[in-house]
Amino acid sequence: ARKDLLVVIWVLTTRQCMVFFDSLLL
Repeated sequence: ARKDLLVVIWVLTTRQCMVFFDSLLL
């Protein structure tokens, strides 16, 4: 269960980072 939670948090953070970098590139 803890691993699943960590995976969810990791995915959310990576998505935010990708969106942040995309905004910088644009």
